[in-house]
Amino acid sequence: MHTAKEAIWLQSFIKEVRRSEDGVLTIKCNDQGAIALVKDNKFQLRTKHIDLRFHFIREAVEDSKIAVSYIPTDKIVSNIFTKALARPKFQDFVGKLWLAKL
Repeated sequence: MHTAKEAIWLQSFIKEVRRSEDGVLTIKCNDQGAIALVKDNKFQLRTKHIDLRFHFIREAVEDSKIAVSYIPTDKIVSNIFTKALARPKFQDFVGKLWLAKL
């Protein structure tokens, strides 16, 4: 939820600074269950305990402010900061973050 709010705020800030058009922001997520909940409320019986403030993302998707798409866990570059990685994957992510020349 916080990611979606921050992304929408950043988009509006950039729009003010650059005078650019609105576009759909894409948030990449590795939780397919969360993506399914955002796109469709078909799990109503099992998820009706979810706090109303978490429905913000579903409303943002319905209003075409954001889009949520799947990304496999092994493709998430930020894992370099949170997980122990094998050397090849670590070096790949270091290169993608431009932290060093490999």
